[in-house]
Amino acid sequence: MKPRIFVSSTFYDLKHIRKELSEFIEKYDFEPALFEDGGVGYTPNSPLDESSYRSIEGSDMALLIINGHYGSAATGEKTETGDYVSITRREFDRGIERGVPHYVFIEKSVQAEYEIYISNVKEDGTCDVKFNSTKSNNVFEFIREIRKMGRIIPIIEFDKVADIKDFLRRQWAGLFKSYLMGLKEKKEIESLKNTVDNMKNLVDEMGKIMKVIGEKVLVDSESKEKFDRIIEEAEVKKVCEILSSTIGVLVYNEAPKQKIEQVKLLLMELSNVYYEQIEYEKGVELDTNAGRYRLYSKLMQQLEGYGMCLFKCENGAYLNMDMIHPLLQSAEKRKGIIGTLFANLYYDKIFQVTNAPFPHSTNP
Repeated sequence: MKPRIFVSSTFYDLKHIRKELSEFIEKYDFEPALFEDGGVGYTPNSPLDESSYRSIEGSDMALLIINGHYGSAATGEKTETGDYVSITRREFDRGIERGVPHYVFIEKSVQAEYEIYISNVKEDGTCDVKFNSTKSNNVFEFIREIRKMGRIIPIIEFDKVADIKDFLRRQWAGLFKSYLMGLKEKKEIESLKNTVDNMKNLVDEMGKIMKVIGEKVLVDSESKEKFDRIIEEAEVKKVCEILSSTIGVLVYNEAPKQKIEQVKLLLMELSNVYYEQIEYEKGVELDTNAGRYRLYSKLMQQLEGYGMCLFKCENGAYLNMDMIHPLLQSAEKRKGIIGTLFANLYYDKIFQVTNAPFPHSTNP
């Protein structure tokens, strides 16, 4: 699909520039969107300018050309006072609202007069200076509105259409280079991710090997008990690290005051949600938004019954439950996890205590 480039400007006074830009865009095998070329689809029984707004909203880039003419009023605008929004100005506003990238080209003589206008305009918006190139002060106000947006919109002065073409050549070449660099960086990131995954798998395999070796080498019961304790402590620490990095709970006044009770309730409800997860995975993949939201809502509702609010629950909590749940079913290991979460900094990473009453009207 070709990139669609919308050209926005007043028409009659800039016909020659619009025609040249249309041909220039086509040479790059892009699609120019100009109403005089049929590039704007009109809807019967609808104002003509509404079709232009829809067209710019569906474009990939917009070129705004500003000279001394402000243009016709947009549909619904009153022109009696002379202060109105033109079709070109509304095209710009609609395109910006939809996030369409813009390049703004201002005729040099108009830009020079804009500087004079800014120095002489009064608080009531009037200016006594008469300008040669700019036919309406509305043009200056339009430029001022654009400049208020800062550097997010490139503004380029031009004398002739060749200046616009030269700028676009350089910009489009730069965009293409950025695209190619992005592809290269994406490939490097994927390669790095694969390396990290491979290292993780290697560490897991090494852990399994060391466990087997330890069980064979440590034949006496005392040494084997020490080895088992080391393995158990490592498993407990891994569970605590996962939970403290993926779960956040806000503790209100109604919650149990003892920290250890808060920890026990969280672990109990995680186990309950695990069974819910198993049932749900039969019908819907867990990595879908629907799957994540259902499990998140279930855990949140359960904790609310104890005066606690779940404000963070990342995928890592769910995706590691196959490893965590068996440890929670072991009385000894569950005791170790509770003690570690309660006695260490892990508690402060998970639980945030507030003196406020529970907001019962809160929705998930």
